[in-house]
Amino acid sequence: MGYEISDADLEEIFTRFKKLADEKKTITSSDLEALTLHRSKITRPEESTASTCRLISHSITSGSDIPKISYVKLSKDSTILEGVEYGAGPLDAAFKAVNKMLGVDARLEDFSVRAVTEGEDSIGEAVVKISSASTGEMYTGSGISTDIVEASLQAYISGINKMFEAGE
Repeated sequence: MGYEISDADLEEIFTRFKKLADEKKTITSSDLEALTLHRSKITRPEESTASTCRLISHSITSGSDIPKISYVKLSKDSTILEGVEYGAGPLDAAFKAVNKMLGVDARLEDFSVRAVTEGEDSIGEAVVKISSASTGEMYTGSGISTDIVEASLQAYISGINKMFEAGE
């Protein structure tokens, strides 16, 4: 494909490739390109002097006439955090859980999801803009996954990691 990749990036891409292979029947060159191009958006703990969070798992309950509930499990500085919250929708509940677990007051300012590959099992990319309630500073985060809730959580956590890196 013509990309030059460091050994560390290749290892991260391969890990994400194996996860994607478990989720999809067929992996296309577009899928591989999405994984490759998205490597720069990954925050690794060894590259950051600030506190870094990572999504471990999530579960949502959503539907008409039932409460929207989100369970989120994170890793922060080698500590496992778990939270459950209610919200107006599954992402609202998930973002509230993340804010509560991390003790941050981040506000969602903008949110978008788009398919970056083709097909019904395509990879989706979520991009969020969040603001810090205390300073008003804006941070952008992104995430990719075949699960758009997971991609959205990755994006939100990416934005919060940037808040932490800025010293908030």
